Amino acid sequence: MFFDENGNIDNEKIENALEEEWNYFLKGVYGICTLNNNENAIIDKEIAIKRILNFIEKKSNSLTKDEKIELQELNEEFNKSTSLFAPYQRESSSRGKYLDKLLKEFSLDNLIEEY
Repeated sequence: MFFDENGNIDNEKIENALEEEWNYFLKGVYGICTLNNNENAIIDKEIAIKRILNFIEKKSNSLTKDEKIELQELNEEFNKSTSLFAPYQRESSSRGKYLDKLLKEFSLDNLIEEY
């Protein structure tokens, strides 16, 4: 995906992904996706999503203590840059599809950012 075998970001892959996301910004998509509609917010959001996807790919069926801490940190990281979305949009947003679903899967509903 976007990380090497040590969990570090692969700069070439992430640059290509960010370029694609930048094009979405130019089309106006990020007006609703990020808390601050600027380049840094887009980058932070996309890195957070890529980290969440990486977590999903490598997670076990029950969280270890380290995985639980990592998931809590990913939640905090994601919440720093990403909108909550309106209820009708949330399920199809990256927040709903990845983070909310992951938190529910491991009975961490209390960490789900509410309105």
